[in-house]
Amino acid sequence: MQNRMKRHLISQRFVRRLQMCGSQKNADIESGLSANKAEKETTERELEEVKAELSEWENQKEPQPERSEAVIRNRQRLDALGIPYQEFYKVIEFGNNLDEEDCNRLEEALLKMGILDALVIDEQYKEQVLHLEQGCEDHYLFSCKNVQKELQPGKSLLDVLELNEEVNDIFSNQRLTGILGSIAYDNESMIAVAEDGTYRMGVLAGTVTGEYEAGYLGTKARERHRQAKIEACRQRIAELEEILQQLEEMHRKLFERKVILRREYENLPKDTDMREALQMMRAEERACEQIRSESDKLEERIRELIEILKEKKKESTGNCGFSVSDLFL
Repeated sequence: MQNRMKRHLISQRFVRRLQMCGSQKNADIESGLSANKAEKETTERELEEVKAELSEWENQKEPQPERSEAVIRNRQRLDALGIPYQEFYKVIEFGNNLDEEDCNRLEEALLKMGILDALVIDEQYKEQVLHLEQGCEDHYLFSCKNVQKELQPGKSLLDVLELNEEVNDIFSNQRLTGILGSIAYDNESMIAVAEDGTYRMGVLAGTVTGEYEAGYLGTKARERHRQAKIEACRQRIAELEEILQQLEEMHRKLFERKVILRREYENLPKDTDMREALQMMRAEERACEQIRSESDKLEERIRELIEILKEKKKESTGNCGFSVSDLFL
C-alpha cells in the first residue's frame, strides 16, 4: 500500500514537471514564431524595395540636355528628310586622365558653347541642314581641316575625350576625330576650353559656374554602371527569395512542433485526476495510520500476556493446578 502511495506521489510530481517543461517549450516556440514573423516581414519589405529599384534601373532612360521646341522640331525634320546625324554627347566618353572636377568643368563649358548637344553631320549635308527653316534651330559640328592646321602645338580635346563604342565606322571616326582635334584644351586657340572651364570661340570668351555636375558625356560608362546595378538587384532578389523560402520552412516546422506539443499537453492527466489521486493517497495514509495503531495495541497486549505467562510459570513450582485458560482471565 505504501509503495502504491509513493507511485501516486511520484506520478503527480512527474506530471507537474511535464507541464512546466511543456509551458517552457511552448514559450520558446512562440518566441521563435514571433521572431520568424518579424524577419519575414523585414525580408519582404526589402524584397519589394529591391524589385522597385530593379524596375527603375531597367526603365531608366539616358538623360538628355534641355532642348527648345525649335530644336526638337528641327531634329524631327532631319529624321523626315533621312539625314543621318549623331548627338555629340552620345558618342563621346571622358578620358581616364580626367578627374571628377575636370569632367564637370569640361562638360559645362561644352554645354555653354553649344557643342555638347550639337549634331555631328557629314559635310555632304552641310548646305541642306544650314538652309533656313522657319521655326527650327540647332547647332552643327563639321570636321574642319583648316582649323586643325591653325592650332598651336599642344593638347586638344582628343587628349582628354575619346570615342565610345557607338562610333563603329571609319567615316564617323574620322569626322569626330577631326572635330575633337580642332578644339584646343588648355591651349591658346581660336576655339579652346581651359582646365578651369573657361572657353573661347573666336572673339567670344566665357566662364562656367563650377557648380555643375557632369551627366551627359560618358554614356558607355553609365550603361555599364546601369547593367551592374541591374545584375546586383537580380542577385539580391534571388537571395531574398531564398531567405523567404527558408523562413517559410522554419515557420512550418515551428508550427508543427507547436501542434505536437499541444497534443502532448492535452494528453497529460488533468488537475482533477491529480486531486483524486491525492485524496486516495491521503485516505490510504489514514488507513495505514489506523493499522499501525491497532498493530501497536496488539503488540502491547502480547507483551502483557508474555509477562502473565512468566508469572504463572513461577507459581507453577508450588502449584501446578491451573489451566491455560487462566492466562486470558
